[in-house]
Amino acid sequence: MNRIFAGPIGNVIFSTDDSLVLYNITTKKEVGKIPMKSEYKVKSAVWNKNSSMVALVAKKAIHVMNKSLGKICTIGEKFNIKSLIWHGNVLIYTTINHLKFGLLNGDSGIIKCVDENLKVVKIEGKKNISLLQVVI
Repeated sequence: MNRIFAGPIGNVIFSTDDSLVLYNITTKKEVGKIPMKSEYKVKSAVWNKNSSMVALVAKKAIHVMNKSLGKICTIGEKFNIKSLIWHGNVLIYTTINHLKFGLLNGDSGIIKCVDENLKVVKIEGKKNISLLQVVI
């Protein structure tokens, strides 16, 4: 086992060298399992509000899965993904030079170009996105 990520209540996601496993702690059974290539090592797992979907964030890709780790879509990026949050069924995320959105059909687009290293913190209402500047 390489990494462990939080899952919905009673579940965890853990990674091995070649797969990701959603494991139910109560029943002690695998709920879902997916093979993962080494170049797509997951660095974080972000669940949506009702825990029906998870965004598995790799260095340059977002793998959106349902609650049993069934694939919904993959969003590839040219630059490293720095942060990600859910806003309804839309992903809002940052790269080194963009604030972007991702849709469940795999499409993505740029919301804004940025000059500094930013992380998405939260979205208030329908229009205000709070960003945190990261100083390195």
